[in-house]
Amino acid sequence: MSKEIELKYRFSEAQIPKLLSDPWLSAFIIQPFCEIEMESTYFDTPEKHLQEKRITFRMRRENGVTVFTVKTPGTTHERGEWEVSASCTEEARPLLAAIGAPQLPDGPYTVSAQARFLRRAARISPASGLEIELSVDVGTLGPVPFCELEIELKSGTKEALEAFGAELSSRYQLTTEPLSKFARARKYTSL
Repeated sequence: MSKEIELKYRFSEAQIPKLLSDPWLSAFIIQPFCEIEMESTYFDTPEKHLQEKRITFRMRRENGVTVFTVKTPGTTHERGEWEVSASCTEEARPLLAAIGAPQLPDGPYTVSAQARFLRRAARISPASGLEIELSVDVGTLGPVPFCELEIELKSGTKEALEAFGAELSSRYQLTTEPLSKFARARKYTSL
């Protein structure tokens, strides 16, 4: 299992040019910004077995490449995460179980939510031993437009990530986004 540690912030499309051209941030970039078209489809059983256990089962297409992910609950900014390449849910389930993901119930599976967005992502190193993927996502969660900034720890400590997040938040007057894309997409889809 890998552990995903990330912080999410509400962001405005109007702030993107400032972020992308900020010399302060540019000094930390070790892999330049790239664009990734993302389309996420979230699944559950008709009886909502995964929702009951707070497990997320997602298929994401990233620039045409399909990846299935299982996420399990954790603390506010941490959770379990397993990913495999597969073409469908039936193929993904045993592959995910083989790498330690929780056993998913037998289908059938239905779509519980969807998200489509463009991700602009860069790898940054704002401190010695700290590597972060900084992403700006713009798109829709279900039918609702959204824009968020996300920082995900790739190496280093959670405390260093949080310190950088506080500095970034102060610099751009960011508000923490407590809900995952899935939680918001599911909420908006049920409106």
